[in-house]
Amino acid sequence: MECPQCSGIETEEHATDDGFVFDRCPECTSVWMDSAELSRLLLRNRLPGLDALGGRVNLSETAGTCPEDLTDLVVVEAIKKPDLTYAMCEICGGVWITPDGETFPEDAAGALASIVGFFKTFAAAR
Repeated sequence: MECPQCSGIETEEHATDDGFVFDRCPECTSVWMDSAELSRLLLRNRLPGLDALGGRVNLSETAGTCPEDLTDLVVVEAIKKPDLTYAMCEICGGVWITPDGETFPEDAAGALASIVGFFKTFAAAR
């Protein structure tokens, strides 16, 4: 699949030993996950699922095009920290997470730990 942020760059699929699958852009290190997969990861790490996580959709901002169905990605902001965001497709439910000032590790386990860390921060700012 093509990275919504880096035109023309193909993402690389990663899988962990415990069955989590995600795509990572080798250029910007952003990660694409299915919303059900992401909720399973969050719940396993004692966080609310994506539906219960909260946040506010910023309708005045888009974050590129969904690589699955080519619709606009909406930006979801943390309530208390609006600069903390992720993007989501309203059609397929895919979630695009862009690291803020850091890079997601290349190894699958490290990337998942960074994703969990991002959503811990997001949950604390809701």
